[in-house]
Amino acid sequence: MTCRTSISAAVRSMRSSFGGRSVRIWLTTVTTILLTMSVASADRVQLEDGDVLRGTVVEQTDTQVVLEHSVLGRLEIPRDQIKDLDTEEKKDVKWDSHVNLAFNGAAGNTEESSLRIGARSRRRAPGTRLRLDAAYHISTSESIIDNNKLTVGIENDWLLRESRWFVFADGRFDYDQFESWRQRLASHVGPGYDIIDKDGFHLDARGGVGPRKEWGSEDDDWEPEGLLGLRFDWEITRRQSFDASAALLPVLGDFGNYRTRSAVNWAVRDNDLRFFTGLQFDF
Repeated sequence: MTCRTSISAAVRSMRSSFGGRSVRIWLTTVTTILLTMSVASADRVQLEDGDVLRGTVVEQTDTQVVLEHSVLGRLEIPRDQIKDLDTEEKKDVKWDSHVNLAFNGAAGNTEESSLRIGARSRRRAPGTRLRLDAAYHISTSESIIDNNKLTVGIENDWLLRESRWFVFADGRFDYDQFESWRQRLASHVGPGYDIIDKDGFHLDARGGVGPRKEWGSEDDDWEPEGLLGLRFDWEITRRQSFDASAALLPVLGDFGNYRTRSAVNWAVRDNDLRFFTGLQFDF
């Protein structure tokens, strides 16, 4: 009963603090990123006159290519009008998804409980790397909520052909009931470099800039924020993987005003089901 009551109170608190305007801004940002990624990762058809069409190649013959376009619909393009065709090999697209659910409760001199729900998904395709993550954590002590936070993030890398360089874009929404701010939205774009990229072992560095805004704080203006980060991925075995990331995020023009974000995750596969345990810190 204590846990159920606490969670209900947390949900009411989040509803009251999530203003409609901020939610619309977040959804618009995520939609823009998703649309940008879908265009960048789509099949590409360059015509003899220089025009470029992006979509999904659904059929190829000796005389024509059939392209499903998001606006123009189904297009049958004669081969003699095509200068270059760049298609994504679907068999090389790899998804890796993880889920996490943890509940702890203790009763004695003090009554405490905590709930953590998390999910992560990674997609690797020719020319792109996509990462999605979400986590919610709530804890109570003596039926009083003392921790209640949510984070949702999206990140995509566009790989440059025959190069270790890439371009990335990310977006993240954070909610924390007990911070000086209630909601925070941040997005960054910039270059990155694959320091090590071998089978089962990856290390990259990235740096970018973008806007950040906090709601519920004394300073609620949009601010330019930088990002300097490292990311590490290691496929230990077919059943185990480990990844870690760290980033420094200073406000441009006021480098004494900065925050850091770091995450550590260890995943274990049980047949086709994958679980992970991890920690994420944001200061």
